[in-house]
Order: sequence, then structure tokens, then C-alpha cells
Amino acid sequence: MSRNVPQNGFNELKQLLNVKAVEIFDKYLGLPTMIGKSKTRIFNFVKDRVWKKLKGWKESTLSRADIERMSFNIALVAKNWWRIYTQPETLLAQVFKGVYFAQGDLLGAKRGYRPSYAWSCILQSSWIFQEGGRWKIGDGSQVDILHDQWLPQGVPIIGSQDLMAEFGVSNVSHLIDHAAKSWKYALVDFIFYPATVSHILKIPLPLNGSVDTLMWPETVDGNYCSKSGYIFVRRKLLGACSSTSSQPSLPAPLWKKFWRTSVQPRCKEVVWRVVSSLLLVRAALRRRGMDVDPLCPVCADEEETVFHLFVSCPVA
Repeated sequence: MSRNVPQNGFNELKQLLNVKAVEIFDKYLGLPTMIGKSKTRIFNFVKDRVWKKLKGWKESTLSRADIERMSFNIALVAKNWWRIYTQPETLLAQVFKGVYFAQGDLLGAKRGYRPSYAWSCILQSSWIFQEGGRWKIGDGSQVDILHDQWLPQGVPIIGSQDLMAEFGVSNVSHLIDHAAKSWKYALVDFIFYPATVSHILKIPLPLNGSVDTLMWPETVDGNYCSKSGYIFVRRKLLGACSSTSSQPSLPAPLWKKFWRTSVQPRCKEVVWRVVSSLLLVRAALRRRGMDVDPLCPVCADEEETVFHLFVSCPVA
């Protein structure tokens, strides 16, 4: 209740609703329920806790609950970033633009001086689109050749940076013959390696000279949704926690086909964890410094490894 509510009115409302009054606000889902003016002071404990977990191997492995909660929150906040980008005419987008990027666009927006808590959260979620977004080429003027994602997923940009500097080539627009509405084949072939050249020349160019558009490749229509964002962030966080994995992962196209299969989600997750060395068998826990019995709890004959769990164990 607000401090402006008189005590007698507060008591009457409490009796009418038959509820108890909470005198001290605690936390919900690990976060404070009441936030004052100093957001930095309120959330310092979150930063300190995450930092402690990221320092060492035992601490760097975020718990399953931590990853789920972080993925969910980041994906929801990123939805606001996408709305501002795709709906610049809305009041929300115009307010943020007027305050934080009046002379530019959202993609180049900075944090600014003493930003609001909402803007700080929205801006921090932009990494999702920098890493997971893909550019649909229009005139190429907004797309940086080396730093933006504009080639098909998994295709590296292999070329000579010295030649790019010599010819003054920095964004995709420099590779396009705008009069002929086609790629400058000779220039592309001269700067980039053959594997990259073939993929560049396969990208269709619009005939009407439209602008470049940032798309979200995790959905069919190219529009970001919280569900696909949650899956993307969760995959990134789990991948970061498996940095010591010695097993090679599958190529991106195979993963993409695999996630689209009609297999039960839990089964797909188990397969993904096995391939990525994320399955917490006892041998893996021992390598992470945990004091556990390495023997298989079912047969007690061999060390519990992924191979033993699924193949060599008599009960497998």
C-alpha cells in the first residue's frame, strides 16, 4: 500500500479482503519486490552473485534454474527492443528516440548519461540481435561487411582486409552495382575467397532499391518472438557453461534440422546435452571438482560416463 493511505483505511481494506499485511518486502524469483531510485544499489547483489559464479569452473556453471530464469527475462526484455526497431511510429519508440538516439537509429544507440532503468535493460538485450539476427540486403548501406551478420548462418566471411581498405570497401553497398541492380562480380571475386564469393552472389538484390532490414532467422516470418528468443538465449548460456567441452559439436545446418524434428522436446534436449558434453554424469562432476562417487549407481562396475550410461552399462 502507498504511504499516503491512512492506517484506518488500510485496516478496513485488510479486513474486507481477509488478507494479511506484509510488513517487510522480501524477494520474488530471487529479485527484490520493491525497487527505489537507486537501481545500482538494489541490484548489486545480483551482479556480485553472477560474478562469483563466473570466476571459476565450479562457480562458472550456472544452475539450471539460473539459466532458465535469465533466459526468460532476457527474451522478454528483448521483445521491447524489437518493437522499437520494427514500430518506430509508436509512442514508446518516439519517446526513447527523442531522449537517447535523436540523431541516429536504434542500432547505433548508446546508453547515454544517467539512463532510465527501462532503457538500460532494453539496450543490454540488443546483443541477442547482434549475434542472432540476420540482415536482408536492400541497398547495403547499413550493413558492415566484417561485423554484421548478413551471410547465411555458418558461412564465414573470408577475404582480404588489406584489399578492402585499398578499394575503400567497408559496407555491403560498396559491393553492389546500384545502376544494374546486381553484385559487382569482379570486385567480390577479387577481394573474397571462392567459398565466400559463391554465397555472396547467391543473395538476391531487390529491384526497387529498398533499405536493409534486420530479420530474426529463428522464426518463419523473420519477426522476433519471446519463445524463439528464450530458446536462443538459453542455448547461448548453456554453450557458455560448456566451454571445456572436448567433443566437437554438429554443424549448424544439422542442428537446425534436428531441432525441427517431431521428436519429444525432452529427448532432443538429452541428445543435445550428450553431443555438447553437458550431461552431468558422475565422471563429469568429478572433473568439475565435486566430491562424488564416480562409479555407476546402477551397476557399480565402471565409472559413470556418457558412453557407459547409454552403451556399456548392463542396464542400458
